[in-house]
Amino acid sequence: TLEGIDPTDGSLSNSASDSLLLRGTGFQGQSRYKLQVTMVSKSKALTCLQVALHSGNDISCSSATIPGGVTISANDAVVGSSNTIAANVEAVNAITAATITGTKTPGITPRTMPDAAAFDYYILNGTSITYASLPKQQAANIEKVVLSPNNNPYGSGLTSPTGIYVINCLGGNLRIRNARIVGTLVILNPGVFSVLESVNWEPAVANYPSLLVSGTAELAFTNTPLSESSLRVDFNQDTDKTDTYPSLIKGLIYASGDLTTKTYVTVDGVLVIGNTLTAQNTLSLSYLSTFYDNPPPGFGGAPEMVISPGTWKQLVD
Repeated sequence: TLEGIDPTDGSLSNSASDSLLLRGTGFQGQSRYKLQVTMVSKSKALTCLQVALHSGNDISCSSATIPGGVTISANDAVVGSSNTIAANVEAVNAITAATITGTKTPGITPRTMPDAAAFDYYILNGTSITYASLPKQQAANIEKVVLSPNNNPYGSGLTSPTGIYVINCLGGNLRIRNARIVGTLVILNPGVFSVLESVNWEPAVANYPSLLVSGTAELAFTNTPLSESSLRVDFNQDTDKTDTYPSLIKGLIYASGDLTTKTYVTVDGVLVIGNTLTAQNTLSLSYLSTFYDNPPPGFGGAPEMVISPGTWKQLVD
């Protein structure tokens, strides 16, 4: 016989995330043997997280340089001219971008992508920063500040222990530049959203996204280090202004619409674009498997049950 037992609440039908005890009993004559193991729910990651960069539509390269050592892929085609692409390139359809020195693999199975619910967890659990609270100069600006779980310069006492901050732009423009961010920034309803100049950015929770944009986005920051002395800002709150930080975004970036990269953009993690990526200038990518191995909320498919190590045991009545 084989029994399934929910040790959490006794119900096997009310949650796909509860643990499961599987208990087997074997009989032979008067002999009986019982063995038990614990199964735990593990979210199966979306396959867009398997590569350093994935586009839900095309990757369009215009005078772009993408260094090697990573794989980029598209659910449609990879096109463009005057490019130097050393990365491995995969696509569901044609690969026609010029000067690809990495491997080329057309005809792949489309990678699974986030749906509209990808933002829900972060909106529900994040701290809101009102668009009106941001300083304006042609656009709303986040600049020359530290935004982290312990520091929110745009709302006294309104911090987030997980570093999730949500900004509804209400159709207005937003620029982030010359800033240090430790957290997950969720941008809703932007007009023109751009990340410019120098930034140092990573999530506060290791497997959470760094940036989620519901709409289109532009990454046009450079590889010029973020410098406390030149900007006259204490970015690590240690009372001096002598530190420098590499200009990059570390973590998972997702834009549900189009995304354009310009200047010298460095992403250490995974870059996912809902529609079309237009790559210009240099896009330097390093892949982190963190997000595929342990997908964040909104980036996993249906959970699967796996054996919890060390839980096999014989039972004796």
